[in-house]
Amino acid sequence: MWSAMTVLILMLAGVVGMGTPALADMNCYYGPRGHCYSNAIYNGSGLTGLWGYLPRNNTTINTGLSADAHISNEIWLNMDGDGYLEAGTVNWNDSHAYDGGCGCQAYDLVWADTTPGGRQAQQWQHVIQHVTPNGAKDSFEFDHASGYDWNVYLNGSQVGHSTVTGGSSGNEMDMGGEYASVSCQPAYGSADNFDDWAEVRDSGGNWFYPPIHTYIDSNCGFDGISYGDGEWSWNKHTP
Repeated sequence: MWSAMTVLILMLAGVVGMGTPALADMNCYYGPRGHCYSNAIYNGSGLTGLWGYLPRNNTTINTGLSADAHISNEIWLNMDGDGYLEAGTVNWNDSHAYDGGCGCQAYDLVWADTTPGGRQAQQWQHVIQHVTPNGAKDSFEFDHASGYDWNVYLNGSQVGHSTVTGGSSGNEMDMGGEYASVSCQPAYGSADNFDDWAEVRDSGGNWFYPPIHTYIDSNCGFDGISYGDGEWSWNKHTP
């Protein structure tokens, strides 16, 4: 997910992660945190919308790392301009959120927008709501408005507006789980089973469940399986 209110995100070109940061084994290669993923990926072009249906299921973080780690279930839309949007649930210390945070350990509904810029990208994290992992399901949606402007919706209500991604359309969707730790400890953190769904909208305004390929980092305890287009089920255990 994210490392600070406005962060320097170190990314590998051409691969995906929390948007465009690298999907690599937990090795602390980029940023101040090591990252692991279990993601479904769709590569397309001219994408003008992304809708995700995500459950609020239980996740845990090792207590000794609670201030420096997070585990999340999200959707990401990578832009043709190299920035990206993301939204979903995250268990973290939200004291570094740009707005809406409680300054405490929390289970939050969130969205974030990230500028282009590769290793010099900036990101803003927005807490929408503090919730509990009670199994309820939420819909998150990104809709292109005009130019580089995008609207963000939670359960049909607009909760954000982004102007910083540098993209007027998307070229990649990602969906699933992410774990990060400052001390690069992939064995920590766990997640119950998450069954996620997503639709994308093409340049003609047509919504569809996208055919996906998958990525699961090794040695992190992530599992994942897809039962059809636009669907991804994953969990995390101690590796």
